Amino acid sequence: MGDFNDILFSNERVGKRCTKSPTQDFRDCVEKCKLEDLKYSGIFYTWNNKQKTEDRVFSKLDRALVNSQWADCFQFLEANFLPEGCFDHSPILVSLYQDVISGRKPFRYFRMWKDADEFGERIAKSWQEGAYGTDMYKLTQLLGSEMQNRYRVKQCIINLGPKISELHSSRLETEYTAQEVKEAIFSILGLKSPGPDGFGSSFYQDNWDLVGSDVVSAVLSFLSSGRILKAINTTTITLIPKSSCPRSVSDFRPISCCNVIYKAASKVICSRLRQVLPDLIAKNQGGFVHGRYIAHNIMVCQDLVRLYGRSNCKSSCMIKIDLRKAYDTIEWGFIEEMLKAFDFPQTFLDLIMACVTTPMFSLLLNGSLQGFFASKRGLRQGDPISPLLFVLGLEYFSRIMCKVGSLPGFKYHNKCSNLKLNHLCFANDLLIFCNGDFVSIMLMLRGLKLFSSSSGLLPNSEKSAIYCHGMLDAVVDRVLAASGFSRSHLPFRAAGGLGFRRVHDWNLAAMGKYVWAIAMKKDNLFVKWINSVYLLNQNWWDYKCPTDCSWYWKRLVAVKDCSKAKISHDSFLSQRYNIKLGVNLLVCLLCGVDNEDIDHLFFKCTYSKRCLEAIKSWHHWNAQSINLNRLLHWISHAEHVSNTYKSMFFSFHAAIVYHIWRVRNDALWNHKLWQVHHTVSRIQNDCKFRLLSVFPCKASREDREFINRLI
Repeated sequence: MGDFNDILFSNERVGKRCTKSPTQDFRDCVEKCKLEDLKYSGIFYTWNNKQKTEDRVFSKLDRALVNSQWADCFQFLEANFLPEGCFDHSPILVSLYQDVISGRKPFRYFRMWKDADEFGERIAKSWQEGAYGTDMYKLTQLLGSEMQNRYRVKQCIINLGPKISELHSSRLETEYTAQEVKEAIFSILGLKSPGPDGFGSSFYQDNWDLVGSDVVSAVLSFLSSGRILKAINTTTITLIPKSSCPRSVSDFRPISCCNVIYKAASKVICSRLRQVLPDLIAKNQGGFVHGRYIAHNIMVCQDLVRLYGRSNCKSSCMIKIDLRKAYDTIEWGFIEEMLKAFDFPQTFLDLIMACVTTPMFSLLLNGSLQGFFASKRGLRQGDPISPLLFVLGLEYFSRIMCKVGSLPGFKYHNKCSNLKLNHLCFANDLLIFCNGDFVSIMLMLRGLKLFSSSSGLLPNSEKSAIYCHGMLDAVVDRVLAASGFSRSHLPFRAAGGLGFRRVHDWNLAAMGKYVWAIAMKKDNLFVKWINSVYLLNQNWWDYKCPTDCSWYWKRLVAVKDCSKAKISHDSFLSQRYNIKLGVNLLVCLLCGVDNEDIDHLFFKCTYSKRCLEAIKSWHHWNAQSINLNRLLHWISHAEHVSNTYKSMFFSFHAAIVYHIWRVRNDALWNHKLWQVHHTVSRIQNDCKFRLLSVFPCKASREDREFINRLI
């Protein structure tokens, strides 16, 4: 315990003038001694150099390290790092607390148990003992306040958009199958935290042959009857800290850990609901709907705010709304009214409301379950169906905003009148915008208030903000007073690990997805926006980017031009775009390291460079350059070299370029990459054939000797 004068991780040192990399010796010492940090609280950076702002460096140099034996003996030991005061290091206060009986520890299934010799025998014996009662009861034996004066959902507003059709109803009411239940169970990762019963999905996956039929019967009994056993729908609330040193309840994020049996049933329902949502949810919503991307809305937002701050920008207003505790405060009555207003089948509606309204909760504190209580509103973060129901609830907001746009006196934001666009949804964050006149802004705020009064979802005034441009100060003050929000300035962050070897390459390939969507003329808000603002009925494949446009649009056009150079328009449209295709189009197929262009392929690419060096060595070509044009220049201007030599070098050069291009196309279209020595051998054979075919009869003795050596 004390000052170790080093850090273990790069995030433990901050400052402009510092090296963030820890030394390997300290890390090796900690690992060899099998030490770990004692549970701690208080100051994270325990040392600073007391310099001026720009030169200030903060580091975590002081720590209390213990081994596993010490941690087992003193389980209630905690280190508290106190403020450093006038010193440069933080004092460490280690406290030993009394052993408090915190309650019964819940059962947990550990996947390592299956490796034990007697595991299968014990499970089979326990499962065959059987139980009596309903299917769900047999399986369990084997294993806030409501809003007052809430406004009801207005049917006339829901009628402004599409509702459930007969085709939708037939999809939702199709009989549930055992295969759907099995797929749901196996789609849950084995490392996911289990619910109160302690059995994670790995238990069911490891023992499916034994327990599968009982699991299927239990889930199907709920899906067919709409009645769920309370023991199945119990939930553990786990508090996840939002920061390294949480100090209050608000520093924790509550996550619901549901039983796997309930999750399987919820996932089966989600598979049905997910099929109909794209037809019901407005294009303004970018999250949690199949085929939608939040990035589309972010790029539209970039275009909206691009001219803010310029003198020629029209009077405009934009309000960013953060919904306070969104999942926790949405009203159950509101969800049920929305389902009825959309004409969902009654049996399907009852099934969803059984999932939402019947759970019981226990808090998991210090490894022990505390309490057993019900709730009266909110959706569980951790329940697969929650995001879909939340998005369905936000559709009421979208239709209210649609109604607002049609009211007399409302004026749309610049560039938005053609699409009648006045809002965007980023999952649970909202963005509303209009002309900078007081009437239009107040109409939007009234629509927001109606939505809040019906759903229970209230704006968080501390995180919501208003952005204005070209508006009179008196109008801005009236808007701030009426809304209760504060004025802010751009930029702001809109809403919102892939194991890939280069993030830059993945980003380029991901951008190709938007290029493909525009080319396919997909029916979404982003494509409509691009056609309304930029393309204006021009041909996308031949489109040239103007100088005055958003940075993201310039990047998309550049990616389109890169793709255009490698694949035809028809070929591009004939296949469904995915990241792998994007990588093939944008990243060198031979080395997989850098973006593919002429300079890289000839011959900065490691593959083509090795081929070039091998051919140079073969015919004693002493040119140092590896650039395509410079090699041609060297051949043309080489001194003391005969025309026969130059002709041969031109042939070698052409053969190398031809075969490199051929190998690249084989990799693109046939998914085959030849080894370097095979490609070199092909180049040599072509060169020999060329020499034998066009060898001049009156060549000098030196030229003949050179050619004979090669042949």
